[in-house]
Amino acid sequence: MPVSRTSAQVLAVALACLLFAGRAWGDAPPEATRVRILLIIDTHGLNADANGFAADKDSMKKVIKEAMRDQNLEDRYTLDILHGADATPARVLAYYRGLKVALTDALLCYYSGHGGAHKGGGHFLELKAGRLQRDELRKAMEGKRPRLVVLLSDCCADYGDVPLSRILLADDGKMDAGKKKRDPGARQNTLRSPRGETLRHLLFHGRGVVDITACDLGKVAFSSRRRGGYFTLTLVNLLRTDSDRFEADGDGVVGWGTFFATLRETTRRYARNGTYTQTPRAFALGGAP
Repeated sequence: MPVSRTSAQVLAVALACLLFAGRAWGDAPPEATRVRILLIIDTHGLNADANGFAADKDSMKKVIKEAMRDQNLEDRYTLDILHGADATPARVLAYYRGLKVALTDALLCYYSGHGGAHKGGGHFLELKAGRLQRDELRKAMEGKRPRLVVLLSDCCADYGDVPLSRILLADDGKMDAGKKKRDPGARQNTLRSPRGETLRHLLFHGRGVVDITACDLGKVAFSSRRRGGYFTLTLVNLLRTDSDRFEADGDGVVGWGTFFATLRETTRRYARNGTYTQTPRAFALGGAP
């Protein structure tokens, strides 16, 4: 049966679209063109000083700036911080509504403060200014359609009856004793990779959605007195670890799955040194966009 001119034209257009899509996928940059970073630090939260929320902010800010500088990426990222009176659910959501994001960009959001969970499974950030549902924050980030969304939180996820979940305080001496051990960043290698490469792999090469919090649902997270959370202390240490100490993917890049396995185990060890139990939880670990 002969194909009409109209049908042939439609077929040609469809074929051209497929070919163009194939070229666009193949031509996609191997790295994100830019990473947009937001730190949400509830420094007005209950016992914020004792729990080290501000210390978490300083640690994260420092490791990000150092890694970007060492990797010559200072013109390919932005860093914004909402803390104190600015750390409110409304301002966080407004930030993402107004953020201009390209399809080739990556987003990182990090939170330090209080948190909790509903027995139905939903996790939330319990800021002094109000509650922000984790799903709502994640949807706001995903709605910008970047190549990578990373949501990290250092807070509790317990089902307590009190209106504000609290990060309990661990003993500093035991935390310090744990830090004297070699950071278990998987393998011991004789060759050193360039500083900051682990962070570059995770943020600039990653795709999909990564969603990690400091402890499992129904549990609490712990802090070293005034030094910050176990989760953040571990995270910062591992981001400074040489990338060649992690198992890389087939393309030689450190992925979030490998990184999280080490992050989870190392956080557990730090907590055990303080006679506590804490195991980070991953809701998502990336993948194809």
